[in-house]
Amino acid sequence: MKILFLTLGSIELASSRTRVFQYIPYLREWGAKCKVVVQGERARGKETEVRRLWRKYVLPWMRFVRFLANVFCYDVIFIQKVLIPEWIFILIQWLGKPIVFDFDDAIYTINPSGLSISRDRHRFDHIVKHSNLVVLENEYNRRQVETLGQYNILIITGPIDINRYQPRAKIVNGREVVIGWIGSSTTTPDLELVWPVLRKLVVKYPNVRVELVGATGLLGVEPTYVTIKPWSLDSEVDDLARFDIGIMPLADNEWTRGKGGYKLLQYMAMGIPCVASPVGVNVNIVRDGVNGFLVRSVLEWEQALERLIRDHELRRRMGEEGRRIAIQEYSFEVSVQKLIGALKAIKSYGNKFS
Repeated sequence: MKILFLTLGSIELASSRTRVFQYIPYLREWGAKCKVVVQGERARGKETEVRRLWRKYVLPWMRFVRFLANVFCYDVIFIQKVLIPEWIFILIQWLGKPIVFDFDDAIYTINPSGLSISRDRHRFDHIVKHSNLVVLENEYNRRQVETLGQYNILIITGPIDINRYQPRAKIVNGREVVIGWIGSSTTTPDLELVWPVLRKLVVKYPNVRVELVGATGLLGVEPTYVTIKPWSLDSEVDDLARFDIGIMPLADNEWTRGKGGYKLLQYMAMGIPCVASPVGVNVNIVRDGVNGFLVRSVLEWEQALERLIRDHELRRRMGEEGRRIAIQEYSFEVSVQKLIGALKAIKSYGNKFS
């Protein structure tokens, strides 16, 4: 089978990395021929206005042309989170190519951080309705897709590369306890929900420190107990290895209910216990009291974190259980078999031009 992928971003973009690029070796081992066309490009540092306009408007269309030039040569077209123009979608259908559409966030609504694709809702609806298969992150997004009449759905949460993310030995005696978070500029505002708790705990427990990887724009952060590091693909595993407790606070709204829970899977694969808000897919990934805690109020956040700070054995047990769940339920080894089965089915079925 020959599969052509159109991705939202490069391997540095988490959704493209986990839902396309890291599948490629497994798919090639299975015998598939794979090609990836990257549609978008992130801004890198300061750029001129000409460069910004080129990156935002000209480059995507050049890549669409490249993508279309390759469509003829492939059996299945896999579109990851890109809302392609309807005429391109219809052309692919007319050529008789089965189409897979994959997305892992609530891209049909407005991100509270300010990112919105609501202007493209019509395009989203069309792609979802007429794809041969829609691959999703969670049940909340499944319900949204089913309202559009699409029922050929595959749910793959994550997945996580358990060979890349592995537990590392930690020094216990005399070592500080690190409460860690990994994310980006768009998810940094979520930390405001727990900031008072973190400030209180580091005062109460002198051996506690907070590490934030990828956070930007935080105000009033005391550098004495907080370390903020830029995210990079090369250093993220080393950064995660310093965490003793991983957190994922979330507000409860339409955007967060449809979000992926990738940072939780990273914690779990690394053997790190999780504390998270019970929003969206978090309630499926975190089993309260088993591999972490689901907490709602400020008091519950404080109590859960305090239990883990005080009890190394509890951290160890929850971390081991999280690793076991990550391997058995969310690893690429498990998910790729689901994806291959679905790809075989739509290849056999052919295109449903409608």
